[in-house]
Amino acid sequence: MIVKNHIRFILATIVLSTCIVFVYRDIFVSPDEAHNPNKEFPSRILDWTADEVPYDKTVLSVLSPDKIIYKSYHRDGSPPITLFIAYYNTLEKADLSHSPVVCFTGQGWEIENMRKIEIPVNRTDIPKIKVNEIIQKKLNTIMIALFWYQSANNAFSNRGIQKISLLFNKLSGKLDSNAFVRVTATVAEGMSVEETTSHLFSFVQDVYPEIRGFII
Repeated sequence: MIVKNHIRFILATIVLSTCIVFVYRDIFVSPDEAHNPNKEFPSRILDWTADEVPYDKTVLSVLSPDKIIYKSYHRDGSPPITLFIAYYNTLEKADLSHSPVVCFTGQGWEIENMRKIEIPVNRTDIPKIKVNEIIQKKLNTIMIALFWYQSANNAFSNRGIQKISLLFNKLSGKLDSNAFVRVTATVAEGMSVEETTSHLFSFVQDVYPEIRGFII
């Protein structure tokens, strides 16, 4: 009985200490400099050049982002790749981002395959990132989408795990800014799904450092 009470006391102390740190974190730690959401995302990255994608602000307002990046990138006459970023300033807003599956199916796309994959990003601290891949079809068009949840220096295929990471960031006084990131391309005539996927991978490898730098 004494041992059980001792364990309960330790657990209660840990929970109480965590709550105190969370409530008074501004006293205990000095948070990093606030991120500026007005920072522009580059329209030229290595040999990729982008055009702005027009969008319905009313439709995307449901995501309530602090900033939206919506660009179509291309290089050397290759099929365009669309990059969409919904940026959020705080952990509390992370719930506003969501999987695009509902949106895609609502637009008439039929999901043929969905899986988690890893993409090498050629960085010493994070050699690869895990993302979600969707292959979908509408009429005679096949589209491939990659999406993930970005926070600080990490990419997450699962939003729940991202939120846990953001909570630890907040408790330790680090930035809890985050984003939903989606990259899409349609399979062009004469190209295969595998070739289009490779094209997307190449884009993510080149652009990911800019995405990460935009979030932190």
